[in-house]
Formats: sequence, structure tokens, C-alpha cells
Amino acid sequence: MNVIKRSGREEHFDRAKIFNAIMAAFNETYDVKDSKENINKARAITEKLKTRYKKRNRAISVEEIQDDVEIELFRADEFRTARNYIRYRYAHEYMRNDTVLDNKILALVDGVNEEVIQENSNKNPIMLSTQRDYVAGEVSRDMTNRLLLPQDIQQAHDEGLIHFHESIVA
Repeated sequence: MNVIKRSGREEHFDRAKIFNAIMAAFNETYDVKDSKENINKARAITEKLKTRYKKRNRAISVEEIQDDVEIELFRADEFRTARNYIRYRYAHEYMRNDTVLDNKILALVDGVNEEVIQENSNKNPIMLSTQRDYVAGEVSRDMTNRLLLPQDIQQAHDEGLIHFHESIVA
């Protein structure tokens, strides 16, 4: 049984990762860390999901696992724990998105983003004013893609079905 990571790579299912994530949420929720009751609940949820995934006889995505953990925490009447789990999940998603944007900006500043260098041969990519414009464009494009464009339009653009040209916020 495999798990499909966000990168698309597959790795062997490791139930310890699910257990540890659930325990982190419990420990964030309750003053008593690693209580026997919480350990038992985390084990029960982990085993329930492992059994469910074995029956499916296919690879499971990370997002699917996270969704199922949320549902099982709610079913166990662990609403505060589920809330903490969801907060942790979205905080990490936010950090992943920021890291992607940070790397794009650093590639611009370092002059190693070949796509941008070739984008407009009339601009010198090592000049600060040009880099400022490129950085502003990347930030604007990121915001448009994440916050403004409807998901179906963004997906069609990503798949090359359409081309959304002006993704710079005015």
C-alpha cells in the first residue's frame, strides 16, 4: 500500500505518520501530554484508516488521509482536537505556498530564472528596477492564482487548455 505525496512521488504507507499527527493535535488540545486515553484514541483512528485503505487496494493521497483524520476526529467527538489538526494542516499548506513563491523570487534576484530572463529581451534582468518589476509580477501572479481566479479557470490554465495572460493585479 502506497501514499501519493504532494510532489506526485509515491512512498510506502507508514501508519506512524498518521498516529504522530493525531497525537500532535491531541497534545496541542490537552494539558496532559501523551495521556493513555489520547494514545488509545489515536491508535484506534490510525488502525481504522489503515484497514480502510487496505480494502481500497490503491494508492492513497496525503490530502485524502488528512481529510479522513479530520472526519474520524469529529466522529470521536474530538472537535477541539479536529480544529487544532485543521489549523496545523492549513498553516503548513500556507508555508508550502510561501516557500514556492520565496524560491521563485530568490531565483529572480539571483538571476537564475531562465524563463524570466528570456521573457523580455528588452529588459536587463540584473538591474534592480527590472528585478523589482519581476518580483512584483511574481507576487501578483501568485495572489491571482491562489486567491482571485476561480479554481476551474486556474486548472484549465495549468493544463494548457487556456492561457490566462494578465494575472497581474492592478
